[in-house]
Amino acid sequence: MYNDVAILTEKVYSTTTTDEYGDPIVSETTSLVYVGVKSVTRSEFYTAQTAGFDPQIVFMLSDYLDYHGESFVDYQDQLYKVIRTYRKGIELELVCAHED
Repeated sequence: MYNDVAILTEKVYSTTTTDEYGDPIVSETTSLVYVGVKSVTRSEFYTAQTAGFDPQIVFMLSDYLDYHGESFVDYQDQLYKVIRTYRKGIELELVCAHED
């Protein structure tokens, strides 16, 4: 079931360190995880649409401890933004939308 590989990623903007142009330094934390991939359910899709979200894919993590609040999932060279998380026992479901 967890036979796909995804990268959980988070961009961290420094508030104290800047580059030579005065812009904040951006660092990126990543972790490689095994996931199961599911479709978004019809009811979740329509509920999210009314709230202004466009969910397209659901990633299942076998252990919720693999997730540390990352905002993005890189899967098959596509970047997805995490819209919602849902814990089911030890598993964690990440509902995501394409990041433009």
